[in-house]
Amino acid sequence: MMSNGDNVGEQPGLEPSNAETANSQLKLRNKTETVRPRSRFVSFLYLMALWTLPGLVYTVQIYQLGLRVSTPSATFFDAMFHALPVWWFWVPLTPLLVRLARRYPIRSTGSFKEIAIHLAFSVIVAILVATLAGFWFSATAPFEDRVRPWSTWTADLMLSTTLHLYFWCYWLIIAAVHFLDHERRTREQEVNAARLDALAAQSRMQMLANQLQPHFLFNALNGLSTLILREDTKSAQSMLESLANFLRASLRLGESRFVPLGDELHLISKYLRVENVRWGDRLDVRTTIESGLEDALIPTLLLQPLVENAIRHGIATSETGGEIMIRATKLGDQLMLQIENDGTGLSPDWQDRAESHVGLANTRRRLGLLFEDRYDLHLEELSNGRVRLDLVIPFQFRPGEAEAPKAKSTAATEPIG
Repeated sequence: MMSNGDNVGEQPGLEPSNAETANSQLKLRNKTETVRPRSRFVSFLYLMALWTLPGLVYTVQIYQLGLRVSTPSATFFDAMFHALPVWWFWVPLTPLLVRLARRYPIRSTGSFKEIAIHLAFSVIVAILVATLAGFWFSATAPFEDRVRPWSTWTADLMLSTTLHLYFWCYWLIIAAVHFLDHERRTREQEVNAARLDALAAQSRMQMLANQLQPHFLFNALNGLSTLILREDTKSAQSMLESLANFLRASLRLGESRFVPLGDELHLISKYLRVENVRWGDRLDVRTTIESGLEDALIPTLLLQPLVENAIRHGIATSETGGEIMIRATKLGDQLMLQIENDGTGLSPDWQDRAESHVGLANTRRRLGLLFEDRYDLHLEELSNGRVRLDLVIPFQFRPGEAEAPKAKSTAATEPIG
């Protein structure tokens, strides 16, 4: 089946001009330039909030210490001005450490070099922050007990557990980056796996659907050649016109995975006009569609191969022909489709040969890909050689409608073709 976009480049007005392309690229560039600063500003605010939390805890500790050892005691603002900015030193350091963690990731095996690099950097960063903190503490002492020169403050911090705290802050950042990156990679792998599964399923469905068209064309062309050999020019011309109408109608469906039931029945009517040329009065097709189900969604080309099977393995086996009945009813949240036909019944080995029937076998595979185990396809023989196919699929409604109409007890019955 030809894609709707095969000839797009040949249609005027659909190919963008150079000016339009340049404008689009300029808009995209401007949008990117405005998004990046905003994103960086938001990240900066997050980091400020993150490192303010331990800074506030440290502020409370300094304030409580001042209440005990200093008279008059320092104000809370003085204590905050003394303690909080020390933790803000980590705000510009965090993005650098994030890059470092991603440049030298620590894996489960063979990461001795990366561990050594991070050990060295963790010591350097801890000493750097302790040195900066010593300078800040010496310049902003809130009470007498904390008035010390910069060298003394730096030495005290180097010999206290504060250096250990800064050391572990470094490793906390590295661990957080590894954890978040692992979670991101896991989600991306899950999304990519789901996309690959969907693409594979879509490719398989397209392949199965494409098999139906040549299968029908082979039968139609075979019948057309028979009419030509019989020199039945009028019937051959009528069949050729009906075949062209059917192909045009099938092309209008595009590559949609689902179509409304009414559209599928319209396509079947085009197909049956092709078959009517061959079978004439021997073929009688009727439909019974529950009111409001014309917009129910079904897989594209779901019914056509099943109706073709009913003709080929039912009507064609009977000298007098017969009737094909198509029914559609709604059962709760499921849609029941039935195709019943006259004929000579099912052969004793029909189940063993079911896979050799292209229409039925491909229909089963497509339904399995679309609905997994949420469908049922059952074939049974009724009395007098009549056969019925029952197909149950999840009920879906045309997108854009508020809700599906309630099923009514009245049904519309009309001939097709």
